[in-house]
Amino acid sequence: MRAAVVGAGVVGKIHARALRSHSDIELVGVCGRTRPKTEALATELGTPYYLSVEEMLESAAPGIVCVATGNRDHHDPTVASLRAGAHVFVEKPMAFTLEEARAMLAVADQAGVALGVNFNHRFSAPYQRALAFLNAGSLGRVAYVLVKFAGNLYKDLNDPYCMLIETQGHSFDLMRLFGGEIEHVSAEVADPRKIGIYTSAAVTVKYTSGAVGTLLGSWDSSYAHPGSQLLEISGTEGRVVVDNVVDSVRLCRHDSDTYQEWRPGIFDAGSHDFWRTIDAHAHAFVDAVVQGRPPLVTGADGLRALELTFEAIEYASAPR
Repeated sequence: MRAAVVGAGVVGKIHARALRSHSDIELVGVCGRTRPKTEALATELGTPYYLSVEEMLESAAPGIVCVATGNRDHHDPTVASLRAGAHVFVEKPMAFTLEEARAMLAVADQAGVALGVNFNHRFSAPYQRALAFLNAGSLGRVAYVLVKFAGNLYKDLNDPYCMLIETQGHSFDLMRLFGGEIEHVSAEVADPRKIGIYTSAAVTVKYTSGAVGTLLGSWDSSYAHPGSQLLEISGTEGRVVVDNVVDSVRLCRHDSDTYQEWRPGIFDAGSHDFWRTIDAHAHAFVDAVVQGRPPLVTGADGLRALELTFEAIEYASAPR
């Protein structure tokens, strides 16, 4: 299939690399806002460059488009690509508002093409193994899900709740993946710098299954610290813990005083590399399109994560 990327920054380059490495893909274009950066990336990749999405869609005629622009700019290139008949793999958050996200999903449905959202954390080797433990019944009935996603302060602070909108979609997606559907959300937020930006949040959820969950999201820490990201699921028979997305997974059974642990081997560079999880997800999206089945992470999944984000924001901002 012919494929193109919208976005010529760091993440756009990763998407282009991922597409180009898939045996079923011909990379036919890169589109960006500024000529020097876009032309440089296109030259490196050996593909044409475009400064207009419409021109790219008309001239390159891609069947798949990856949208890796800034987080506020996903809607327009996604909708244009969907209307042109291309399947779209869009970075998270799929949009910055629920209205835009719902419109994107509606256009995909009308056009009869696939819309996938890049929740790439799912595709790390430790998360995949943790999910296998869960699906094999090793944990029993899930009792709680705990997620911590705490890192550095973003450079662009463009909304009071941008920390939740821009990063914690990953967390809500993982909470749904491992715990099932969420029926209720509550949250508290903090602005320790007194700058009008809520850079830390504590969220609690109630699952339709009766389980509970907690999320600590923050930009008041550092990704360089040990344990900056954590997932823990405990059930009636066992507990699984994933450290830092790609570092390790541990399975503890309640009836044993030992545990099973997996870490990537010293020569397993791909599993050590966080950015390679984007390659894994992009390849899974391409495979789904080629085989005519829904992507593993759909536009509906992206919308639901955003809905939960805004439910947390609504709760935190309500007068009490």
